[in-house]
Amino acid sequence: MGRGQLRVLDERVESRINIFKLYHQKLSHLKPIDFMPELPGTLSNRWFTTILIHENYFNVTAISIIEELEKKNIEARVLWKSLYLQLVFNDVQIYSYTQQNVSEYLFKRVIYLLLCSNMT
Repeated sequence: MGRGQLRVLDERVESRINIFKLYHQKLSHLKPIDFMPELPGTLSNRWFTTILIHENYFNVTAISIIEELEKKNIEARVLWKSLYLQLVFNDVQIYSYTQQNVSEYLFKRVIYLLLCSNMT
């Protein structure tokens, strides 16, 4: 980030926090989703907003929601795809800390709602 961008950093963070608040206000009542919470004693800069999709509720998936948003020209993405899920790593043995692989769980259920500081 260049020095010029640092001058407007607080303004950009404030803008993103306000966009998150709008997302939260409009969507938090929907049962199949949860927003990423802030930990006690912390304040997120809301550089990006993610929502967790509870697939069993109304039989929706993160991908089906992304596809519906795309029909309305609204861009959303899956959060990330872990390296071990990439084709190049197909033959690599995975050692998981728990029975449930958290990164795979999140990849299938979390949507990244795009933010730009200049969104209206």
